[in-house]
Amino acid sequence: MKRSGLGIGVLLWVLLATPALADSWLPPEVRAYASADGAWKLTIYPRELTNQLDYFRDKVDGKPNAGGVPGDSRKSPIGHMQRKQDGQWRTVWKAPLVNDVAPVDAVVSNLGTSVTFDNWHSVGWGDDAVVFYAADGSRLREFGLTAFLPGFYVNALPRSVSSIHWRGEPRIDEGKGQLVLPVVVPVATRQDADEPDERHVDLRFRLSDGSLVPVTGNAWTDALDSAKAADAERRQRKAEARRRFISPLVAPGDGDIRAWHDYLVDAFFRIDPDSEDEYPATKVVPLPDDPKFDMLASYLGDALSDDMNADGVIMVASPSQDVLASALVEQAKRVEPGFLANARVYVAADNLHMPSIRVALARSAAEVIQLDIDAGIPQRKDRLERYLQRDEDEGAGQ
Repeated sequence: MKRSGLGIGVLLWVLLATPALADSWLPPEVRAYASADGAWKLTIYPRELTNQLDYFRDKVDGKPNAGGVPGDSRKSPIGHMQRKQDGQWRTVWKAPLVNDVAPVDAVVSNLGTSVTFDNWHSVGWGDDAVVFYAADGSRLREFGLTAFLPGFYVNALPRSVSSIHWRGEPRIDEGKGQLVLPVVVPVATRQDADEPDERHVDLRFRLSDGSLVPVTGNAWTDALDSAKAADAERRQRKAEARRRFISPLVAPGDGDIRAWHDYLVDAFFRIDPDSEDEYPATKVVPLPDDPKFDMLASYLGDALSDDMNADGVIMVASPSQDVLASALVEQAKRVEPGFLANARVYVAADNLHMPSIRVALARSAAEVIQLDIDAGIPQRKDRLERYLQRDEDEGAGQ
């Protein structure tokens, strides 16, 4: 069964290229933000979308007004600022905001100045990550993260597939007329279990013009040092990931089940002709002393006899070649004759065990493809070219 969508290969490309956290987004909705004294209220109306999938597809294709509703001429969200006077809400301004679909957050001061933060589905990206609006709606200033954070600091910040996790909850210091913006302090791999999961350092901006208040003190110095260490670790990980991507893929040398799953997935994207449109079912049979051995071995049989895989791709491995062959012989008995005639089954096996494996899977009629664990699997040429081009583009943008 084909796994449809934006291109699973493209998504996996992002996940493999850089360490990233998972994230999810609800559809944008109307939100209102009030000043602390309750005298000002900013209501933000997002640009309407047909649905999120259309939006993602249009973004990938580089289309303007991604995901827009046909016939709707709006190209940005609308901000509506009101002020309470004599017990009545009166419009002060109503105008398009600079964001694409909607900002993620906003704050409003007691003097009517407002600040919006980030973009729906792309926190931390773009030149409008922070936007200041005067009380009359005029735009005071807009900027991206590198306008007030060093490049190495931004590079070291944790990120998900879509966003950069760069801040906590902003607030207004009415007494000083300033925006207080808690910025995440990047950290290298934590060594101390008692270390807090996340630290922030406060940056301040003048509400009058959006300018950054000069940052001094030990907290900022410590944040910079931590970010430098985290960025150095990130660069090292990236270099290692690049080396792995470019080098021939070698089978794991131990019983690490996760490593074997990763090996199978990487092999699929290096070899399979439909890897841009499909994603494989990966099954790894552990060693017999594993408490989950019986369950995981039966999962192999489930995959071989599942309708979902009848015209798809199944990838199989085990830390032990004898266990692999034995499990396939046993679990293949569950498969109806000819059931996998339209499927491909990749097996991470050596030349000694491959003949018995082919015999075991013969009745399924699957196309059986050997992943020779004694030979490295080279990276596919077109995939390597895209990777190197992406690397070059990223380097030019830093």
